[in-house]
Amino acid sequence: MTSLNQKDMTLLLRLSQDSRISLTALGKELKLTPAAVAYRINKLVENEIIEKFTITINTSLLTPNYQSYKIGRAHV
Repeated sequence: MTSLNQKDMTLLLRLSQDSRISLTALGKELKLTPAAVAYRINKLVENEIIEKFTITINTSLLTPNYQSYKIGRAHV
């Protein structure tokens, strides 16, 4: 089991709230350099605290062609 300090917990919370936040903005909030934030994120990935990065697609804004592609890819 990996123990997390307060900065790591805050980092996880902020990433869960806004995964697009910049390393610079995170660094300002955590009082760390962007490089230190990137290092911490990489360590969280290496230690499997962060399992994966995902996206959510708003399919209602896409053309019908996307639905055909999605259905076709489901069988691959």
